[in-house]
Amino acid sequence: MRPWARNKRSLRLIAAERRCLVLESESLEAFDAVLAEHIDRLQPVDVLEYTMVEDMVACYWRSRRAWAIETRMQDKQIAAQDEGGDLDRAANALCALAETPAPVLMHRYDGRLHMVYTRSLHTFLLVQELRSPNEP
Repeated sequence: MRPWARNKRSLRLIAAERRCLVLESESLEAFDAVLAEHIDRLQPVDVLEYTMVEDMVACYWRSRRAWAIETRMQDKQIAAQDEGGDLDRAANALCALAETPAPVLMHRYDGRLHMVYTRSLHTFLLVQELRSPNEP
């Protein structure tokens, strides 16, 4: 049994909370796979560490969603362009998007998610180091 699996309350919590993170159009199985990969790699041993892993997975998931939304916005703008070759249509689409607040919002959102993910990972690694300072 993995150390984190001993805390059944924590496991029930993430099972309930994942509906807050995963949209109806997204795959719960894919989310569970991302969570399992993080847990397998980081091996949290208590609620504190498990919570940090949850934060990382939430940021990872939302960041990938933001990438997909940004790509969709660009695809839609490119499709709306009538003139020029592919590169011209992409450039015109970028100019059209630049006139809206959406790209700035998406970049700010992605930057915030990256910062929270990185901070959670750094804190997680510090907590692990404090927990086992004498291990090689």
